[in-house]
Amino acid sequence: MTVITFTSDFGLRDTTVARVKARFMRRVKDLLMVDVSHLVEPHNITEAAFMLRRVYQDFPPGTIHCVFVGAGPQENKEYICLKANGHFFIGVNNGILRFSATSNTWFSRRNGISKTYWIIGTAPCKT
Repeated sequence: MTVITFTSDFGLRDTTVARVKARFMRRVKDLLMVDVSHLVEPHNITEAAFMLRRVYQDFPPGTIHCVFVGAGPQENKEYICLKANGHFFIGVNNGILRFSATSNTWFSRRNGISKTYWIIGTAPCKT
């Protein structure tokens, strides 16, 4: 089973969260998707990083933590995938992942979009 957490500043007043989840469900078999929060103050990467840092280690190793704060998944932004402490973190390259775990724990980084990457929406991570 693939475990994916989802943190965003999308709010809950429209269909944005459901649409993003539908994209994941179409691409990932045997998926368990966990909402961390969608009520992060818009563009507040410090708040989102605080939430993620407090919760990510409670999930099993191999969990993928997706953070869409400061940019929607449809925007033309650079996304990065980092691996730390047995967990994968995907988010826009706006500094949010730098605050989510100590900098010396990161050992892998992937930039840009390429056909060699597994793509969920617009977020790449090498498989």
